Amino acid sequence: MTHNAAVPTGILANGTDLTRTDGRIIFRITRGLDDVPEVRGEDVVIPRAPGRFATNRRMDRLIIEAEGFVMGTGLDESTQRSDFRTSIEILRDVMNPTHDPYNLVVTVEDGSTRTITARPMNIVWGDDDIPTFREGTLQWESVDASDWGLPDGS
Repeated sequence: MTHNAAVPTGILANGTDLTRTDGRIIFRITRGLDDVPEVRGEDVVIPRAPGRFATNRRMDRLIIEAEGFVMGTGLDESTQRSDFRTSIEILRDVMNPTHDPYNLVVTVEDGSTRTITARPMNIVWGDDDIPTFREGTLQWESVDASDWGLPDGS
């Protein structure tokens, strides 16, 4: 995957490039790539016994977020608006929360990739003061893999 050099990581969401070199859709992972997954399981407390007894923990879920923007391009305002709307619709399709979980593939700073299976959860859009530009946050939840894969070649 080739990604925009202005962004430290590249993102493919179900095969859709979210760090396009044409500058129309550029997002970067801001949560979840370097975080530890939430776990489930509790320690056991026995009345009158000192302390707690540690029990097993199991990885439960990992919330992943990417922040960025969508920008329409073209020679005139009409073309820019049309291009912007096309890009928004691409993201709406990729982030449809009724989709089955799919692979997020991230190219990290050293050029290796990490992959996780996650379900799209939401898009939170910023203000739409400019008709051809909007910032947003994309959100996924991983419960199957619960952690990123190993670097390529490992």
